[in-house]
Amino acid sequence: MKESRFVFTLAVIVLCVSLVSSEDQLNNSSRGEMAEMELGLEDYNIPVDPTPTTKHSVRGGPIEHGSPLNPYIPKLPPPPPPPQPQDAH
Repeated sequence: MKESRFVFTLAVIVLCVSLVSSEDQLNNSSRGEMAEMELGLEDYNIPVDPTPTTKHSVRGGPIEHGSPLNPYIPKLPPPPPPPQPQDAH
């Protein structure tokens, strides 16, 4: 039992080391490729800072002066008092 546990632990360690080393190689090669590409926003044929349009946000119509911003919601009346116990004399 101890020998199989040792072999399993050793296999896990070897697997972890190989994954870490392959990830380091991948990161190093990716950094080199990214430095060579140097993409900018101009490469996508879209304006960098588009001007905002008000066509969709402003609707024509009369200005309503004095209209409330929030609707009036009346407060609920307080609950009725609890019933008084009647004394049976």
